[in-house]
Amino acid sequence: MEEFKEVHRAYKELTSTPHTIEDLRRDIKQLEDEKETLQKRLERQKTRVQKVPAAQIELAKNYRKEVEKEEKLNTMKQDLNNVIHQLEQKIQRIERQIADQRSSSFDQSPEGIQPNKFSYYLLFSIFFKQL
Repeated sequence: MEEFKEVHRAYKELTSTPHTIEDLRRDIKQLEDEKETLQKRLERQKTRVQKVPAAQIELAKNYRKEVEKEEKLNTMKQDLNNVIHQLEQKIQRIERQIADQRSSSFDQSPEGIQPNKFSYYLLFSIFFKQL
């Protein structure tokens, strides 16, 4: 009796599912029709491409390559502009440091001036390289 109940319950589950055999057949038929439609479209596109002269196809390839080059160049230009902007900010910061150094050392006597890292940098890295 238990076996009958289990088989009956399984049967009820199978019949109550939304995917009946007819639904599946209908879906298969729709997919086959769609496949056929896509194959026809593909064939039409192939004939259209075959009618296009090879020179136009070559021109299209060259155009695509040039567009890609232009995009790369624009990216490089933007990167270089960012580097220039960063360097300008660095120059401004160094000029402010120089101005601060000059103004702080202007009021002091030569004995009161303390050497700092920036003056060592100027002395050793720039001055001695120029010699």
